[in-house]
Amino acid sequence: MMRNILEEAKEVGGLIKIGGMTYNPQKKHLRHNDEIIDLEPRTIELLEFLLTHVGEPLSSNAIIQEIWHSDYISKNVLTN
Repeated sequence: MMRNILEEAKEVGGLIKIGGMTYNPQKKHLRHNDEIIDLEPRTIELLEFLLTHVGEPLSSNAIIQEIWHSDYISKNVLTN
């Protein structure tokens, strides 16, 4: 079953635990211990897209289309 964890956290002003890290969707900060991890805007978009589709299989093509809005981006962009 798909869960939109991002929307759930936004509704209650909560944080999202991802392994040993915490994501604050209001501030768009990812934290590990007390250190904020700087994320590029596109990386934040990708993280939030994945958090809106937890439990749903996503193809690399669907991710590239949603985040990069192009069919001509190499799939290597996801591993980078």
